[in-house]
Amino acid sequence: MIYNRNLRLDILPTEECNFRCVYCYENFKIKKMDDKVIEGIKNLILARSKTLKNLEINWFGGEPMLAYDVIKDIMEYSKYLSIRYNFKLTSSMTTNGSLLTIKKFKELYELYVRWFQISFDGDKDNHNKFRITREKTDTFDIIYNNILNLHKSNINSDIVIRLHLNKNNYQSIYNFIDRLSLDIGNDNRFKIFIRELSRLGGTNDKKLPVIDNQNEINYLLKKLRDRIKKSGLHIYKINNIEMCYAASMSQYLIRANGYIGKCTVALYDDKNIIGKINSDGTIIIDKDKLKYWIRGNFSNNIGELKCPLKYV
Repeated sequence: MIYNRNLRLDILPTEECNFRCVYCYENFKIKKMDDKVIEGIKNLILARSKTLKNLEINWFGGEPMLAYDVIKDIMEYSKYLSIRYNFKLTSSMTTNGSLLTIKKFKELYELYVRWFQISFDGDKDNHNKFRITREKTDTFDIIYNNILNLHKSNINSDIVIRLHLNKNNYQSIYNFIDRLSLDIGNDNRFKIFIRELSRLGGTNDKKLPVIDNQNEINYLLKKLRDRIKKSGLHIYKINNIEMCYAASMSQYLIRANGYIGKCTVALYDDKNIIGKINSDGTIIIDKDKLKYWIRGNFSNNIGELKCPLKYV
């Protein structure tokens, strides 16, 4: 079967974070991945190497860069196997961007981690209200300076700058787009992705200034996207595929404690704990739970493919 030649691993090398964003849904109780889980991931990839065509590794957290040594260890081994067994290796990272120095950008590029998503909540004034450190200090300047340093470099990594629109920050996002336009111009390594702020199960959900009217969301998003185009920046275009990664039969989420899931959002939902990885690379899977996530592949139901968790 074709999907057996492809493997996607969404890996959380740590579930701790140096930020405490007000809308975050994670609890940070699980810390850095231990050696047994790391060995399990490497052995899983080794076991699949002879038949693999594509290996995709996506780094998530917590803040994955807090476990940079884990990322390097697994990526160095994966790169070695991709050369030995001639399969394609690609890798991405969702990160807050605070620890991405030029040195680490270069190292990650050499290890095939070449796509990053970094979030802002508007310009400096609004961003620092929502994305703060554990010590409750501001984060805008740290992240933005790392963005500028990459812009000044010749490292050919792709950066998606994700902006969260809420009830109060339209003008702040508008100003941020203008700032980006002045500072990075039409650098096509950078793409802008805007979406509305959502309630994802965090402790502050009831306090979030979420826009509940879909017509208003659509109107404001259109205006901001028009501004992006006029400013010479590039919009990140999502492939028009009605399928969530969690519905894929070739995808696993591997958490820092070795538990296996499917969805990076529903981390604490029992339905999302479908198994565990052993240090020898074998995985124990609850087949009934797995069937729940991939059922859309057999029913061809668009709702089950688009979001298997929400569709009932």
